[in-house]
Amino acid sequence: MWVHLEGLTEEDDLREAATGAIEAGIGCLVVAEGTADFVGSLARVRLLEVRGAGLFEDGRRVGDLVSIRSQDDVDEAIKLMAKGHIVLLDTPDWTVIPLEDLVAARHGDGLPGPALAVVENAEEARLALGALEHGVDGVVLRPTAAQDVKSLVAAVCGIGAGEDFFQLSVGVVVRVHELGLGDRACVDTVDILRDGEGLLVGSSSAGFLLVHGETIENPYAAVRPFRVNAGAVHSYVLVPGGRTKYLSETEAGIRVLLVDRDGAGRPSHVGRLKIERRPLVLVEVEAGGARFNAILQNAETVRLVTPAGHASVSSLEEGQKVIVYMPPAARDGDGDGTGPGKATGRHFGRAVPERIIES
Repeated sequence: MWVHLEGLTEEDDLREAATGAIEAGIGCLVVAEGTADFVGSLARVRLLEVRGAGLFEDGRRVGDLVSIRSQDDVDEAIKLMAKGHIVLLDTPDWTVIPLEDLVAARHGDGLPGPALAVVENAEEARLALGALEHGVDGVVLRPTAAQDVKSLVAAVCGIGAGEDFFQLSVGVVVRVHELGLGDRACVDTVDILRDGEGLLVGSSSAGFLLVHGETIENPYAAVRPFRVNAGAVHSYVLVPGGRTKYLSETEAGIRVLLVDRDGAGRPSHVGRLKIERRPLVLVEVEAGGARFNAILQNAETVRLVTPAGHASVSSLEEGQKVIVYMPPAARDGDGDGTGPGKATGRHFGRAVPERIIES
């Protein structure tokens, strides 16, 4: 990620913004013509100076700034990328479609020049980095105010933070108890799940079970590879940013996290939530000296991820091993809020260190 400071020309604003970006670990700043010497005096950092539509480094043109307003502009950007130029893509009427065209050309045609999208917030960065799965080569954050630089950099850097990998554990089933009827939630995502992938679901903040997506062939129902039959409506489900939501809240458009047995995670969106009355079963596990549970639909097609594959909840037995996730505070604490890692509760979905008893 780079930071674009061309719009800041007052020395005080420029100093605050540049210093904030450098302290946040940014290695390249895009600056207005005539300001490179001043910014360079603040710290050693790579500087690209905007002169007209060109990007200059140490007096040599190394790239171009292209404002995307029409297909002609897209074609011009592709020509520059074909020449090996660095291309900063500015889309004033922000839309992801031109970026998708350029990403397709970059990867489909093997263009040597990198394409970076100019963005103003984390949401624009997320869309740009996800265009056609490959995403642009990077983003250039353009703050509107000097004091916003650090928070914006942190927000953009946070895309995917804590979502790429989870330290999963192996838990042992200690109790399987049929409960009778209750309301359960099926989460239909907008992505096709892979084998071994699902949602992390639990009745408490102490631990989550990895519920497998409906990707497994069975004699009872057609596969629904976009779906996770996630459990009872009261359950927590892990979402981006280390937060949780109740399953009953995961309506269309809400972001959730798809996680596989190796701990690799990726964000997805809910396309539809289905709540229906079904027979339920409580599955209690033990891991790391703690016990926690998930309440799931009692059906052959509902499966938990295991170290070697998956297991239907309808045939679970005590002693069986399943994949679980214990948040760091729960994993490292002693469960009573007094140890080296305090017990963790949830307040509006956020983890909060506090004394809490959940059973």
